[in-house]
Amino acid sequence: MNNCYRLAFALLVLVPHGSLAATLEFSVPDSYVDIDSSAEVPVLVRAINAAPGEMLEVAAVDFLMQLNQNDACIFVAIDGVVPGADAPEFFIQSNTSPCYRVTAAAIGVEPLLVGTDPLEIARISLRHLGTGTVEMLLFSLAAYDLAFQPHPVVAQHGTLDVGCDKGDTIRGDGITSADALLVLLASVDLYDPSPVEFCAADHDSDGTITQGDAVRVLRVGVGLPPSKNTPSIATTTLGHGSSLSEVLIHVAGLAGAELHLAFDPSELSFLGLRDRPAGSLTVVNDRLNGLLVIGLASTESVDGELVLDFEITSGPASIDMISFAAFSEAGASVAGVVGNPTLVLMEDPTSAPTLPSESVVFRGATPNPFNPSTRLVFEVAGPGPVLTDVFDLRGRLIRRLEVVSAGEGQLGVRWDGLDQAGRAVPSGVYAIRVRHGGSHDLGRVVLLK
Repeated sequence: MNNCYRLAFALLVLVPHGSLAATLEFSVPDSYVDIDSSAEVPVLVRAINAAPGEMLEVAAVDFLMQLNQNDACIFVAIDGVVPGADAPEFFIQSNTSPCYRVTAAAIGVEPLLVGTDPLEIARISLRHLGTGTVEMLLFSLAAYDLAFQPHPVVAQHGTLDVGCDKGDTIRGDGITSADALLVLLASVDLYDPSPVEFCAADHDSDGTITQGDAVRVLRVGVGLPPSKNTPSIATTTLGHGSSLSEVLIHVAGLAGAELHLAFDPSELSFLGLRDRPAGSLTVVNDRLNGLLVIGLASTESVDGELVLDFEITSGPASIDMISFAAFSEAGASVAGVVGNPTLVLMEDPTSAPTLPSESVVFRGATPNPFNPSTRLVFEVAGPGPVLTDVFDLRGRLIRRLEVVSAGEGQLGVRWDGLDQAGRAVPSGVYAIRVRHGGSHDLGRVVLLK
């Protein structure tokens, strides 16, 4: 985003003008934006190539300031005025370009006397909504003496380094458990952070927001030092709770986790999260049709259960654990093992029909890796529709394909590397789930561009 700011200062005086031999140098020094993303930037002017003791008398100055920053907005206010000015008035006007021009005028009773020492003629307050480096460019420079003759002018440009306070996503109150909750919500796409919030939430500065970031922020928020525990093997297992319509997820050996559960929304409705491991923060993104994304963060390794309630609308129904990521107390990624990745839910176990153990088997993809398309091959035990779902590794449903089987045998369906909206998906690993006749099978394909 380019933001242009034009500042003009005029001072009317009745004294002789000074020498035109020297050059006026306008400059914006390098400045650092502190953790609340605000700064005050002085605009300076001085005489260069001037004789010892020479002072230039300046009646008016005019310049345009352009701020180049790609990721964020900058709010600007003019706090400072020309020394000796009396009753300044500031005017803000927007033009038809993407920039805003800010014009300031000041009338005084004394001229500006500019020597070799830098003189501050304006102070600009910035509040920044992003991170990175801002270039502060001065151009369209002009300075006039009392006879309205121009002085020679040059410019020295500056930069603004913008950062964030890691972990302090809710600025102004330090790092608390509320910051960890915001990080956790962002990790499962329940909150869209601003650029500064993203910088603060990405505690390990790896370019992503994960439950590992939430674990680290949570430990800081409750006053615990960073952990140096050795990563272990984390496990998660799907099981039944007190009824066969209740899902129990046992997790162990982890302080943070992201779990993806896939199900057919025509068979099941998610009612809510009833319980979680003691001392943990847990959030559930249930806004995705047929997919739950669960985020968990704790200050220490947990060994407990998540209890989820479902309503069966057309049983028997199944739930698949299609993705599992785990993090240690130090926020580091931990190798994970999934036990019993598929769970069948039934309304009444005494009347539940016997399902064929392998009514569909995923036989792979040809080619794999592929670009731009591949044929997904499976074998079915009888006639009927076969649904093939493609998920990314965050558990989001990318594409649903359907083919009808005429009977027992092998068949397939082609995936063209596009999502449900017809857009090309990026290179990566994608999970495949094939369903037919009350059972399903899983596999993976790799798209390489």
